[in-house]
Amino acid sequence: GKEAWNILKTNFEPTSKARLAVLIDEFFELKFNPVEETIGIFCKSVDEKKTEVKEAGFEIPELLIALQLIRRLPAEYDHLVQTLYRMKDEEFNHREVEKQLVNEAG
Repeated sequence: GKEAWNILKTNFEPTSKARLAVLIDEFFELKFNPVEETIGIFCKSVDEKKTEVKEAGFEIPELLIALQLIRRLPAEYDHLVQTLYRMKDEEFNHREVEKQLVNEAG
């Protein structure tokens, strides 16, 4: 009984490495689609996926979260993205990037 339970737990527990790998892939596959969502909704999706990854046992570094918000934006965001890349390191975080994106979108 206990051995079978441990096998099941290892294979199906949400904190398993396989689940973590899937969640991290999903995080990096997130892409803003202006036809289907606002930039605010996209930012929320990134935030929610970041939380899922954290709950599965891994904290995505702040820099990667901020970069994920801007790395696959449509061409019309290029000017803003270049501006964001020039931000001071200590200001370049996902909350600040999100604020700039939402402000730009109006």
